[in-house]
Amino acid sequence: MKHVVKGFEHVPGVHCGSTALADVLRFYGLPLDEAACFGLGSGLDFIYVESDQLSPTRFFNGRTPSLEPTLFQHLGLDVDWNRSETFPWSAIRQYVARDIPVFVLTDLYYLDYYKTKTHFSLHGVLVVGFDDERGVCLTADTDREGIQETSIESLRLAMSSTEGAVPLSYPWFAVEAFPEVDLSRAARRAIARTASRMVSPPDASTGIPAMERFVEGLPDWGELADWKWAARFGYQVIERRGTGGGAFRAMYARFLSEAQSRFGVEELRELQASWRMERIAGGWRELGKEFRRISEGQQPKFAAAAVLARELLEQERQFFQDLYCRFVPGP
Repeated sequence: MKHVVKGFEHVPGVHCGSTALADVLRFYGLPLDEAACFGLGSGLDFIYVESDQLSPTRFFNGRTPSLEPTLFQHLGLDVDWNRSETFPWSAIRQYVARDIPVFVLTDLYYLDYYKTKTHFSLHGVLVVGFDDERGVCLTADTDREGIQETSIESLRLAMSSTEGAVPLSYPWFAVEAFPEVDLSRAARRAIARTASRMVSPPDASTGIPAMERFVEGLPDWGELADWKWAARFGYQVIERRGTGGGAFRAMYARFLSEAQSRFGVEELRELQASWRMERIAGGWRELGKEFRRISEGQQPKFAAAAVLARELLEQERQFFQDLYCRFVPGP
């Protein structure tokens, strides 16, 4: 049997999770752009990982892994990632057969159409069809036009990879429908959640504490055996790997502008939030260029990168503290 979700249309975007969210919301009759989906899902974060078992051994990213279900939570639905010890293909297939797209997190290394040698987990795609006879599933994926094919076995490997920065345990969820939403209220909830996670995260692996660890450790990256790859990967996760530029900060600036003008979050105007975040995004772009220069050089010179990173830390610390004070209720 072959089946594709009826009425589904994929519109290519720049970031995997927010593109998938925009596709699904459009499918259910709520057209929001990719930046709005990213912001409403509290997608912005900072994650920093040090591990000699990973490649590269120093890894950071500018978004949270909880983006996709968080957006629907802010719209009033109680959803979260399902995780299991066994491949949930039967459940995924049943939803798709009922014309319901399914979100999955993957390591894109295993998806047949990427043909890459690099592991990269937390890559979100939508499963929107299957062909039982050929043993393939059909996906909608970020900037790729049309529908992609990968084998069901490859999807199993992609959803259970332990080789990326974050081990996966078959994460997936489906949204059948959602009620009418108050986008102003949802935007305020999303901004408050982002500010809280950056200023006061549950542990030092995320938010401003993670940025502090990143900044303190960056001058020593030159001593790493894989310093070239760490620098190159740093450039890629700032500018190339579906971030929309500036480590997701440019996309978040567009959300803040839309939240102010379209969703009625007037408090952002006084804070000059969109303008300030666009400046921060520009700083990340400069850091990305510096990482690229380092990766293409012959000497591990990280001093200039460390200066840029420290300036960004101070800008983000003040920015998110301002958001926190304005949007997070007191005790």
